[in-house]
Amino acid sequence: MRRMISSFFEAIYHLSLRDWLILLILAESLPAIALAVNAMKEQREVMAAAQREEMLVLSKFGAALQYDVMQDAHDFLGSLSKEPFIQESDWHGCREIVKAHLQSHAPWYLDINIALPGGEVVCGTLREEDPVSLVDSGSFQDALKTKRFVVGNYEMGHPSGQPALWFRLPVLDAAGKPKAVLSSSLNLRALNSVMGKMSLPLGAVMFVVDKNGMVLTHSNLDEEKWMDHGPSREFLVRAILEGGEGALEMPGADGVPRLWGFARAGDTSEQGIYAAVGLPMHEGYSEATRIFARQLTGLVVATLVLLMLMLLNTKYLLLNKISAILGIAERLRQGDFSARTGMEGGRHELIQVGQALDEMAAQLEERDAALHQLLEVTYMKSIRDPLTGLYNRAYLNESLKQELARVQRHPRPLAVIMLDIDHFKRVNDTYGHPAGDRVLCAVAQVISRHIREGDIGCRYGGEEFLIILLEATAESVRQKAHDLLEDVRGLMLYHDGLSLGRVTVSVGIASNLMGGESEHDCRHRMEKLIQAADSALYQAKHDGRNRVVESSQNAWEIPELELP
Repeated sequence: MRRMISSFFEAIYHLSLRDWLILLILAESLPAIALAVNAMKEQREVMAAAQREEMLVLSKFGAALQYDVMQDAHDFLGSLSKEPFIQESDWHGCREIVKAHLQSHAPWYLDINIALPGGEVVCGTLREEDPVSLVDSGSFQDALKTKRFVVGNYEMGHPSGQPALWFRLPVLDAAGKPKAVLSSSLNLRALNSVMGKMSLPLGAVMFVVDKNGMVLTHSNLDEEKWMDHGPSREFLVRAILEGGEGALEMPGADGVPRLWGFARAGDTSEQGIYAAVGLPMHEGYSEATRIFARQLTGLVVATLVLLMLMLLNTKYLLLNKISAILGIAERLRQGDFSARTGMEGGRHELIQVGQALDEMAAQLEERDAALHQLLEVTYMKSIRDPLTGLYNRAYLNESLKQELARVQRHPRPLAVIMLDIDHFKRVNDTYGHPAGDRVLCAVAQVISRHIREGDIGCRYGGEEFLIILLEATAESVRQKAHDLLEDVRGLMLYHDGLSLGRVTVSVGIASNLMGGESEHDCRHRMEKLIQAADSALYQAKHDGRNRVVESSQNAWEIPELELP
């Protein structure tokens, strides 16, 4: 677990600025999304309460319509009970009178009959082959017992072939005892016309049940499912019968979840008629869902637009400048002090950082140039003789290493000219060391004029000078030595107004083909070549000075020197 937490924070730590900004925008959007979801829940609750209230109002309206039907039945039977033949219990010829009443209320009623307290039907609109008794009818017994108008049971097997609902009204004598019971059967198919007076919302359904849970009529319902006593219908009807009036959420017989409002027709449960109106849940919450969808879509679009604008602005205002600064920093790290961000003006913090970086780069460039100049001066001082300006012996040794590496691969002739100023000690003793320095510089200038590009001329030590000639023939070396000798003879030098007299040099030369051997052999032969030129120089001194002597020995014939 600790490793997972550590890995998570490590990944967070290594996120780029762009990733941090994206996370920041998303984090800022989460509360808005949470508020939108919470608002949707609240909106759904508000709309659910409103829908429950609406369904309850509609169910009450439907129940009121059913109550009107019941009241019409009560009034119808009440008007019939006032007929003289009923008051006088004269049943002779009553059938025609009853039929006339039935026809005046067609097609609402299917049948009218009159029964004595014992259940014997003494008059009716339907002709029966056998005597009919209502003694076993529960609603008939209720009417006798309560002495009030009673809503009877649903009847599928009515002789007319139509489903019917019975209404019964007892007729009381002067003592208040029932002397007959009037019954009329309501045509439930005609009752469906009552539904037409209901203006139901889109997708809403309505049905009417009796106190026994029998569906009497319905609208916009699958009749086969609703007439079938399935579990869904049973749960719903039981909830309605037990509740009497209210609202609930429950699937109907067709399995569709609905928001139901239900109410009882009349004031008491004995009347036993209930109306229920149901609206599918998705319809009831459709407006809340649409509002939430609009809000969420707007929020998502706004978040995406904000994200795009933030990324574009971040790229232009931040990332491009950061990339430029990092690029310049990398170039500076690699030593390119000419790099500049080019950021100018503005109060943007990154622009100020870029300007500071440019100023730092400019200062570094100046210091680098000064350092290179100092290094160049220092290097030149380290390889040149400070008095004559010629290379020193250290540079000679380093240059010889490089040249020997080249001739090792590609053999070629090399020549050495060694010069020594004649009677230099006498000049120093006679005229002083500054005069001697004047002579050294003059001879060095002559040597500089005679050195080709690629040749090496150096002050070898004291008043001695050494020249290495590359790819020079024996004849050109001799000519170079004599030219040097003549040019030095022609010097007219003065110091403090005094002539220093004629200056001469003794010159020794040696040449040989170098290369093709190992590095050690090349160094060995080079040492012998310099030794041969030095021997020729001393031979010139011995022969009287102011002359050129060429070594008569091959470099291999010179005694070996002990190499470092």
